[in-house]
Amino acid sequence: TETLRIPILRAAETDSSGAVGLMLELGFPIQEPVGEDGGTLLHVAAYAGAAETVRLLLDRGAAVTARDLRWESMPLEWGCIGSGEKPDDVPAPNWPAVVLMMIDAGSPLDEVSASLDQPKPPSPEIAQLLRHHGVT
Repeated sequence: TETLRIPILRAAETDSSGAVGLMLELGFPIQEPVGEDGGTLLHVAAYAGAAETVRLLLDRGAAVTARDLRWESMPLEWGCIGSGEKPDDVPAPNWPAVVLMMIDAGSPLDEVSASLDQPKPPSPEIAQLLRHHGVT
């Protein structure tokens, strides 16, 4: 699995869901930490706004409660931060779809904030979406 780590990380962060699916079929563990911050593929795809890849990973059983190794954050938090930082790895990022998919999949909401005054705030659009779901 070590030889697949960088290609699957890059595929997840660019929303190349076909490549991610193929590498999962070749044996890459879906919960394996990837990248220097130790997030899972779901963390990486959520941060990038990679909606197709997030859907694939959720359909394949990726855990919405997995925690990265650096900040101990769940994928939903990575998606919220990504919406504010706006990485440009995905041609058409869709953070609202990513956040809604993870909420629908049971992601806990108690560790995310809709506040725009925090050091790494979500985008205003995602903050509004979170408030709609009861997040303050």
